[in-house]
Amino acid sequence: MPTFRIPSRSVALRTTQVRCLLSPAIPGPIVEPDISVDHVVIGAGVVGLAVAERLSRQKDATTLVLELHAAFGTETSSRNSEVIHAGIYYPPTSLKTRLCIRGKNLLYPLCEKHNIPYKRVGKWIVATDDAQIPELDKIKSRADSLGVPVHFLSQSEANAIEPNVKAVKVL
Repeated sequence: MPTFRIPSRSVALRTTQVRCLLSPAIPGPIVEPDISVDHVVIGAGVVGLAVAERLSRQKDATTLVLELHAAFGTETSSRNSEVIHAGIYYPPTSLKTRLCIRGKNLLYPLCEKHNIPYKRVGKWIVATDDAQIPELDKIKSRADSLGVPVHFLSQSEANAIEPNVKAVKVL
């Protein structure tokens, strides 16, 4: 029985390659490999690759990344809105809020360090009728409490930037 040695860094195999190795139902060589790794990461999207990269830093540890598709990052990661979230929509003490803030605080310095281009374009949150204003005010209050710099735009400021916006209040 052949033995497959996995180097001490991350190795990426498409799931179809693994199936060809392990399953007679998939065409290809029928081999029962003796594979031993310390970590297996399922999915080579942005999160899976980040986890695998961090795991691969462990001395003398092996990490195997399994990906269903022919290319990395083509599933959920390809549908990313490309927005760096500030955490202002979630309860202030929630894990999601804390992770959004931490991620934002780590990402910009990382981009600077490695000359990765990015744009801080901002975001508008609009109330399209008076009934939505209290929720917009809550979001503003939450942003202020989290130290996220936000401000309201006057209708004339909003219209100068985007004449087609139809809003009664713009954050």
